[in-house]
Amino acid sequence: MRNTYKYFLILVGLTVFLFSSCEDEDAIKLPEITKGAIPYFAKVEPSDQNIDVLNKGLFLTKYSIQFGEEEGNDLVQSATLVASYNGGTPTEFPGKISSFPTEFEISTDDILNSFGITLDDINKGDQMIFGVNLLMKDGQVLPAFSATGNFGYSPTLRATERNNIYFTVNVVCAYDPAFVTGSYNAKDDRWDIDADITIDIDPNDPYRVWVTGLAAANGLTGDKEPLEMIIDPNTFEVSVKKQAIASDVPPTTYKDFSYEGTGMLNTCNGTYQMNFKISVNVGSYGDFIYTFTKN
Repeated sequence: MRNTYKYFLILVGLTVFLFSSCEDEDAIKLPEITKGAIPYFAKVEPSDQNIDVLNKGLFLTKYSIQFGEEEGNDLVQSATLVASYNGGTPTEFPGKISSFPTEFEISTDDILNSFGITLDDINKGDQMIFGVNLLMKDGQVLPAFSATGNFGYSPTLRATERNNIYFTVNVVCAYDPAFVTGSYNAKDDRWDIDADITIDIDPNDPYRVWVTGLAAANGLTGDKEPLEMIIDPNTFEVSVKKQAIASDVPPTTYKDFSYEGTGMLNTCNGTYQMNFKISVNVGSYGDFIYTFTKN
C-alpha cells in the first residue's frame, strides 16, 4: 500500500510538471517577423565596365539601382554605396541614395577619395566589389558585406539573370578587338604544336573571335573551322564549347577532331592562355595547355 501511495505521488508530480511546462511553452512569444530588401544593379550604357590600367584617371561608370515590388521596394529608407577593394574591409562611399529606382556614377576620384589611395596604388589585377548598405524604414540595417568581409544581405542570395545584387570593377588593359586578333602563334609542347594560326573578330560581336589553323597544325583538313571562342567582357575569361574542327583524322578511322575548354585573355599583351580538351568520336586525348601569342 505504501508503494502504491508513493507511485501515486510520483504520477501527480509528473502531471503537474508537464502541465506547467505546457503553460510555459504557451507563454513563449515568437519574435516578430522582419522583412528585408534585395537591391538590383544594372550598368547604364555607355559607361566604363573596368578601369583601364593605362588610363586610370579617366574611369567613369554609371549604374542604376532598384528594388522589385515584392523585394522590399516600399521598405527601404536609404542606401549607401559600399565597396571592398581586393577583399579588404568594406568602405562606405559618401552620400545616400533615398529614391528608387535611380542612377549613380562612380569616377576615379570617388574611388581614390573613398579608399584613401592614389593612382599609383591602383594596379592591374585589382578588383573592387560594390554593394549597398540598406537602412530600412523600421530602423534595421542590412549590410552588403558581413563583419568578416563576406557577402551580406542573406547567405542564400545569389546574382540573378536579369540583374546583380553586387557589381565588380576590375583594373585591366582596355579591350581592343584589333589588338587581340590577327596573326598568332599556337604552341603546346605536350601536344607538340608550334604553328601559326589566325584569329578573326566576329563582325557582329566584338567579344566573339574565330580561330583558323588549328586543324592544319594537327596535320588535318579543317573543314569545320573556324573554332569559336567567347570572351567575357568583364573578366576576359575565354570559353570554348565543344566543336569539331576536322571531320576526318587520317590515317585512323576516327571522326570529329574536336576542341573545347576555357582560358584567359591578357588584354595588355594580347596573349591567350588556353586549357583545351582534345577529343574524337571515340574518346578524349586529354587536356592540353595552349598559348596563343601575337606574331
